[in-house]
Amino acid sequence: MYCTDCRLCETRTHIVEAYGSTNAKVILVGEAPGANEDEGGEPFIGRSGKLLMKLVKEELGLDREDLYIVNSVQCRPPKNRNPKKDELEACKKNLMANLKACNAEVIITLGKVASGNLPEYEGKKVYSTYHPAAALYKGSLVEKIREDLKSVVIN
Repeated sequence: MYCTDCRLCETRTHIVEAYGSTNAKVILVGEAPGANEDEGGEPFIGRSGKLLMKLVKEELGLDREDLYIVNSVQCRPPKNRNPKKDELEACKKNLMANLKACNAEVIITLGKVASGNLPEYEGKKVYSTYHPAAALYKGSLVEKIREDLKSVVIN
């Protein structure tokens, strides 16, 4: 896929598409790819992804392969800035297509941008927590993310 719907295409290395099983019970929705993700072409493969997968394993008992992982935008914003409103809007059709492709019962948004971009989805329970990158800079947020993950109900 070669997307040119917004200016993020001008600086990306790779489009970071959804990762995981479309049979997953949980979808993780991030904000935007970081440098590692832009280089590797997969979501949450850098330091914050490692922290996230550790917490998801400990609190939900799920491995990366058990999840469906997407971002609000598929291309890395310059200098890791937050995606702008028009960029989020341009990529919304991709996000919606990914959510439709995986009929998971639970959606977990990670960070303010993802939470604001997807407050609800087709009557499914949407849980929100901090982005794991924030916890790398402010260690006390690890416990908050852990508490939020403990509140997730998976049938």
